[in-house]
Formats: sequence, C-alpha cells, structure tokens
Amino acid sequence: MPKLLNSFRARLVLLLVVLLGLTLGVQYYVNLRSVRSNAHLIVEQEQAIMAGVALGVSSINSKKYLDQMRTDLREPVFDENTGRVKNILLVDSEGAVQDSLVAAYSPSVKEDGTKRERIQLRESDTPIVRHIKIKAGANPHDPRWEPYFEARWVKTMLNSGRGRSKLYRVWLGQDRNCHDCRQRLLLDG
Repeated sequence: MPKLLNSFRARLVLLLVVLLGLTLGVQYYVNLRSVRSNAHLIVEQEQAIMAGVALGVSSINSKKYLDQMRTDLREPVFDENTGRVKNILLVDSEGAVQDSLVAAYSPSVKEDGTKRERIQLRESDTPIVRHIKIKAGANPHDPRWEPYFEARWVKTMLNSGRGRSKLYRVWLGQDRNCHDCRQRLLLDG
C-alpha cells in the first residue's frame, strides 16, 4: 500500500477525488440555501396575491376607493415603497377601470362634474397588418426593379410610426427641400 501512494499518478488521482468531493459538497450547500430562499419568496408571493384578491373583492361592496382602503388596512404588502403589491385594477366588462391603487389609473372627476374613466387597451384594438409578398421575379440588385422596391419601402415607412418619424427627420434635415431638384416639399395634411 505505501508503494501505491509513492507514485505521482496515485497522489494526483487522490487529490482530484478530494477536490471533486469538496466541489460537490459546496454545490449541494449553495443549492440548499437557494431552495430555502425560493421557498420564502414563494410564500411571500402567495400572501401578496391573496391579500390583493381579498382587497379587490372587499372593494366591490365598499363605497371607498382602493387607495383609501389600503391606508385603513396597514398591510405591509400594500406599502407603496416596500410592498409587493404595486397595483390592483378593477375593470368592468367594457374595459373601463373602476378603481385602482395607483391614482394615475383611477377614474377621475372632470371640471363639469362627470366621471372620466380610463379604458384599458384590448388585443382587438390592435389592427392586423398583413405582410405583402415580394413578386417572384423581383431582384433588389437589378436596376429595373428599383421602382418596385422603392414603392414597397415608402409604403412600409408610411405605415409605421417609426418610419413616419424618420421621413419627417429627413425632410427637416434637407431643409424641407427635395434632395434631387431642390424644390420646396410640402407636407400633405
């Protein structure tokens, strides 16, 4: 047995086995700590969700607004600075916000005394924009197809906010003149 430990290879293997055992032990310890930390966060999130649901349900039958009810509860999850629940929106079937923890989303009263409601956007409010296929024979490197690709580019630019903004900046950068003929360009309004 002593001859075995005298060889360099055996000592190297023994050192690697010890290092592997230490590495696995450290990984196990770090993983155990993260699992405990995650379990604590999950419990906090569940408490915050339940408190938010309870506040939302209780506000349905109450005459008070959510921000008034929050101060009455003195619940730490609703604290504006440190709490987990940042906002609760009560929305009716039409998408109008009836109440919110954040004043910016809450309905307000106009100068004439009528209620001004905030409407949440719906997916159906976003128009569907279909892609127009490129003609099969079109080649962007062929000068004969240049008018076709330029018309596609202009149409794409005019149909997006970023494109219209870029065209406007180019127009201003050219001092409102055509790049080729230097004639005055007017915006169609």
